[in-house]
Amino acid sequence: MTVHKLIVLFVAGSLFVATAAFAEQKIIFKVDSFKLRGSRTTSDRCQSACNAKYGYDGDVDTMIKEGWRIVSSNSKEAVGIEDWSPDPSIPITRGCTCLGTQYVLQKDPPAPTPVPKVETPSKEVELLKKEIELQKQEITLLKQENETLKEQLKPKQKKK
Repeated sequence: MTVHKLIVLFVAGSLFVATAAFAEQKIIFKVDSFKLRGSRTTSDRCQSACNAKYGYDGDVDTMIKEGWRIVSSNSKEAVGIEDWSPDPSIPITRGCTCLGTQYVLQKDPPAPTPVPKVETPSKEVELLKKEIELQKQEITLLKQENETLKEQLKPKQKKK
């Protein structure tokens, strides 16, 4: 299972949009052989049972070439066929055990790709600079008007 989060970064005038994905993991059990217990289980039946239950037909090297990496591996034995016993006091002596290697594989998410920087035309930049300057002048005039109105209100407030 892969989990994704959208991350938007604004760094030094460049916009980066990236999908941050967490690493995907798989656990596979590669059956290498099996061992029989008792005479009722045939090697063909055991091989089929092991492959059906746990078998991984692919090649681990192929997965590595596809971007997977081995996080851990260890030998493993797992029950392939377990014959039952009608009497719980009698140990089960028939069946087979699958022998192989269990791999924990991880595939890291692809590196985020930055969105190309969009250049603002120089005429537009000049217009924006002029607009900012005009807004600064307007703020200065509004501050002066506020001071003038405050001065005009002072004499009226003293009369009351």
